[in-house]
Amino acid sequence: MTPLVAILRLTTGEDIIGLVSETEAEYQVVNPFKVIFRRFNNKNNVGLMVVPWLLDELLDEHTTVISKSQVVCVMTPKKEFVDYYHRTSDDYYMRLINLDSTFRNQLSNLERRSLDIESSFRDMMNNYYSSKSNWADEVRRQDEDDEDEDDDSPTFH
Repeated sequence: MTPLVAILRLTTGEDIIGLVSETEAEYQVVNPFKVIFRRFNNKNNVGLMVVPWLLDELLDEHTTVISKSQVVCVMTPKKEFVDYYHRTSDDYYMRLINLDSTFRNQLSNLERRSLDIESSFRDMMNNYYSSKSNWADEVRRQDEDDEDEDDDSPTFH
């Protein structure tokens, strides 16, 4: 089945819109958005919007599978609502791509800074231990010089 924009009413009462394809046991939904619908004082005054249904910022794919046992009904939305869904989802995913790019750049910068800090720390520790080693060598040389100067005469303590 070719994916079509459809609304799935779930057993939870949520309405999910997305590009829906069907198998024998489940629906695959690409770019799912939750439909929020409110009726106000009269039937002519309604509020309608869609919001992302998945935690897309954490996912590689914007697809979910919903078992048919979790779906009460499948509805075909009006063309105007399909157009609204496409505009909203396109805009959302373009912002998500930009955010992902920004996040990757920031992560890359952090990794570079981390490597710089690690390298600086390694240099600092090498210098520290090198100076300690030089100091220890100097102390050993002084001890050797002191031993050479001893006249082997007994000392009293």
